[in-house]
Amino acid sequence: MISYRLALDITYRKPEDFGVQLEASLLGASATVEGLALNDKMQVLVGMRYRNNSLFIENSETESNFYPVFTDIQSYLNYQFTDKLLIEFLGTFGQNTYDFTPFTRRTNFGTVINPFALVINEPRAKRKTGYTTLFRSLKRYLCN
Repeated sequence: MISYRLALDITYRKPEDFGVQLEASLLGASATVEGLALNDKMQVLVGMRYRNNSLFIENSETESNFYPVFTDIQSYLNYQFTDKLLIEFLGTFGQNTYDFTPFTRRTNFGTVINPFALVINEPRAKRKTGYTTLFRSLKRYLCN
């Protein structure tokens, strides 16, 4: 029998100076801000993303009425209280929404001998669904 052990080891970059990175496209945008604060005792790294796939979906060959929008913010902060005490904070926030307007829905039911079809026409019934996620973590290091 073969067994596998998988581990995810993520190391965040430690900012050494102030920096900003911006990106934009027809589908979304992202920004990253990093730097030092409070007499260089605090390191800050914050990233934000926005994505709207409406343009991509509208140009596809399949007719759709589905418009997903994704937004998230990630932050990594650490503060060196003393030479022996370091506190780190990691936080993420994500919001995903899905807007759609039903065109016409047809549901077939019944038997082969006696089939039925239910047709619902909802040209103005707009629906919105989605979810929000929030994650926070605080870690303390005691250095020797």
